[in-house]
Amino acid sequence: MPTFRTPTIVEDWTPQGSFINRRFWARNPYPARGVSVLKKDGAYKQVRDYDPDEAAAADAFYLGGVVYEVTDQEAADLSAAGYGEFIE
Repeated sequence: MPTFRTPTIVEDWTPQGSFINRRFWARNPYPARGVSVLKKDGAYKQVRDYDPDEAAAADAFYLGGVVYEVTDQEAADLSAAGYGEFIE
């Protein structure tokens, strides 16, 4: 069964402030943040901060940062929508 790993984004959120803060973040990578994927009326869209009501009303909802087992049909739909690189 194929798996779908939701997309991620790396945001540059370098803190301002003390030398120690700046030095710490200069030596450590920024964490990747999961991006949720929402399917409604056959169209997929990425949502960074999702609304629970919108997620409940969606045809399919994939919470960012999670790996999902999907059916072959879901994998084909996600690939057709441009998410093929996230399917294994």
